[in-house]
Amino acid sequence: MGNAQVKDKNQKNIFVLNKRLTKFPPELKQCHQFTLLNLSLNYISEIPTFMEEKTQLQSLYLSSNNFTEISPIIFNLPHLETLSLTNNYITSIPRNINYLQELTSLQLSHNKITSIENSNYKHLSKLNEIFLDVNQLQSLPSCFASLQGLRLLCLSYNKFSSIPSPIFNLSHLQILELAGNDIDIIPENISKLSKLKKLDLRSNKINIIHKSIGDLKELSHLNLQSNRLKTLPSSISKLQFLIYLNLKNNQFDTFPEVLLEFKLLKDFQFSQNKIHFKIKKENSKENPKENQNQKENLKENLKENSKENSKKNQKQNQKENLKENSKENQKENLKENLKENLKENQNQNQNQKENQKENQNQNQKENQKENQKENQNQNQNQKENQKENQNQNQNQNQNQNQNQNQNQKENLKENQNQNQNQKENQKENSKENQKENQKENSKENQNQNQNQNQKENQKGNQKENSKENQKESLKENQKQNQKENQKENQNQNQNQNQNQNQNQNQKENQNQNQKENQNQNQNQNQNQNQKQNQKQNQKQNQKQKEKLKENQKENQNQKENQNQKENLKDLKDLNDLNDNPKYPLLSELDLSLNNITILPDNFSKKLQKYLIYLFVEI
Repeated sequence: MGNAQVKDKNQKNIFVLNKRLTKFPPELKQCHQFTLLNLSLNYISEIPTFMEEKTQLQSLYLSSNNFTEISPIIFNLPHLETLSLTNNYITSIPRNINYLQELTSLQLSHNKITSIENSNYKHLSKLNEIFLDVNQLQSLPSCFASLQGLRLLCLSYNKFSSIPSPIFNLSHLQILELAGNDIDIIPENISKLSKLKKLDLRSNKINIIHKSIGDLKELSHLNLQSNRLKTLPSSISKLQFLIYLNLKNNQFDTFPEVLLEFKLLKDFQFSQNKIHFKIKKENSKENPKENQNQKENLKENLKENSKENSKKNQKQNQKENLKENSKENQKENLKENLKENLKENQNQNQNQKENQKENQNQNQKENQKENQKENQNQNQNQKENQKENQNQNQNQNQNQNQNQNQNQKENLKENQNQNQNQKENQKENSKENQKENQKENSKENQNQNQNQNQKENQKGNQKENSKENQKESLKENQKQNQKENQKENQNQNQNQNQNQNQNQNQKENQNQNQKENQNQNQNQNQNQNQKQNQKQNQKQNQKQKEKLKENQKENQNQKENQNQKENLKDLKDLNDLNDNPKYPLLSELDLSLNNITILPDNFSKKLQKYLIYLFVEI
């Protein structure tokens, strides 16, 4: 199932993608210069033996096929640098993988790997990245500790219950991904990964982080989303190069004040926790007069607050009306944008149809030209064949005539020989008769005259008989020759008729083949045009979706900006917000989906103002 051809045998990069191949293309046997081979998105399950000879190969991509193992033939490719077998059915990694001493990238994601055979990985000093995510691994062999050149290790979505111990010996590791496992603790040995820059442990069961995490001085991205964290160690404040921190969907019930000490933090995700702030009541001993004064002040404050609340309600109603109007305007804008997009799509579709027609006409013209050329060539070939057949027939006739002449000459010679033999026989007979007559003359003189007359009569009869025999033999030979010539002529005519019939059949077959080729070309062109149109439509749909998303984002941003401006006008505590430029570098702080009502007193004033702004925004 599936056919593929490698046209240029000298090309260095060969791509045969999504051709439904079940085997390697046989043309690869004769290619000796390619260094990259990509046969992804097929149905191949075996590697042929002739691939052992392709020692020049550097990159082999066999993703999305039907392999159940890493073929031993791969280990005979000494210059292989990249091996990709993602999305197959491989269940284990054999120990012979260490034969690939030039390997820099090993990609085995989305398989069914449950085990890795222990081996000596010291020879894999150039191995830079390993992708083993979405498999069924529960542990790593000790030989992993010798991969000192490793910079990226992806083990997400396996079945690890803890961070595998060989990882802690990878002192040059920069990116470690262990998302989607069953890990419950970040242990003390994490400090050994001193070069680590990105640590992804989301979607685990982590409830404890050891204080040694503060020793990861170069860490810039830390993702601990969807775990069971309630607190953070104070040592985490040592991560002064941290830019991205995700603590979304954990079990924090208080805001970790340690997080306020990060100077370079730009993206902080803290939504979907269980935070609830409360005001602490302070015990104070005051005079009753002061208490009365406080009560009166409270009453006055309540009156003022009621007035302010009424004003606020009015403003809120105005805001709601504005929002509704803005929503209606947005809807109208969206409708107009959709109409415009539809018109553009219709115009594009019309242009596509016109282009399709033009392409079809061009293809038809080209096909007609090609068919005319083919027909001309075929006619020339037919004429040449006819000439050859005529020459052959002439040669055959000449040969037959020569044979006939030769036969006639031979017959004449035979007749001449027969005549000579008859003459010799007559001479002998005459001699014998003369002798007998001489002997008998002495005895019978009376009968001499009679005998002489008889002899003369005999000679005359013999001559007449010999002439008649010759004429009859010539006539018979001529008749036979004529019959043979007639038969030969008949055979020649039959052969000519057969040749004519064959030529006619050939013409009919050629015409049929031409029609079939035309139909195939038309179908291919139509399929290609359909595919191109589908791709263009998909791209247009994607662009439209992106435009809609951008419009939605812009509308959301506009709403937020409006709300922020309106809220800032109402908040007296934020009057000096623009006068204080020395705020933290924090650009995103997400505290949504919590139970925050009032801020604690121990927050700094600057951050308090900033958070008030964010709460109002929420």
